[in-house]
Amino acid sequence: MPLVFTQNEATASGHSYDDRTGESYEYPATYRNMVRAGELFVYYRGRQGRDGTRLPQVYFGAGVVGQVRQSGNLLKCDILDHRPFDAPVPFRDADGYLEDVPPGQPGYFFVRGVRPLSQQAYDRIAALGFAASPESADTVPAAAHAWLDDSQLRRRVEDCGVAAAVEHLSRRFPGRAVQVQARNNPGFDVLVPGGEAGPDHFCEAKGTVSPVPAFFLSEGERQFAAAHASSYTLVVAYDVDLQGGTHRVAVHDGALDAPAVALSPAQWAGRFATPG
Repeated sequence: MPLVFTQNEATASGHSYDDRTGESYEYPATYRNMVRAGELFVYYRGRQGRDGTRLPQVYFGAGVVGQVRQSGNLLKCDILDHRPFDAPVPFRDADGYLEDVPPGQPGYFFVRGVRPLSQQAYDRIAALGFAASPESADTVPAAAHAWLDDSQLRRRVEDCGVAAAVEHLSRRFPGRAVQVQARNNPGFDVLVPGGEAGPDHFCEAKGTVSPVPAFFLSEGERQFAAAHASSYTLVVAYDVDLQGGTHRVAVHDGALDAPAVALSPAQWAGRFATPG
């Protein structure tokens, strides 16, 4: 289940947590069973300012929970695939709170530093945060291919992967709405909402011109796949020919593990242990 991570300028208790936006998040051990690697989260900032002023309560980014470790008497998790929102999202609108606040409990509810979030509420906050609407996933007419630059070609190949995922999921889950997520959404690209028809189903879409179904995967995407293995699908459109409008499709359900999926490290993230 998605989470809300509160990152205030000041806390009511006066305790200062070692939070590094987009890198790591420190929290009390009372939330031990809630924060798990691979879960989605949104950042929330409360109203208490550092100098005593009152700030607007907003959500300001999203990401995926990484490795969890001990941090003295507290716990700390890595932050993977952090995506700042295009603009801060107010915590309520004309229809009410964006989170699932129990009736009559808004004050106590927002005091909690880590809160569970329904998938529906996460989707709503992320859609508002990533203001650019999802673009239609289609291929490029042959005549257009010549003037596309590298970034445009990559995007069109990626769009081909999303289109293949939508087609696969529409056949697999007839009668259920298949929703393409905003391009920056962490963890997955396409959602099949659940409900009475079944649980939510998540799909990551990849596209490549390679003649084999090869792809790049972030650690956040890998962790998300592992955490939601029973309701996760990877769709890769490969051998993509934008001029001819053709491609082939490979599909994998579940965690991205050997022997079905061969992963190899391609990049290290690092920083100096001490500044200066």
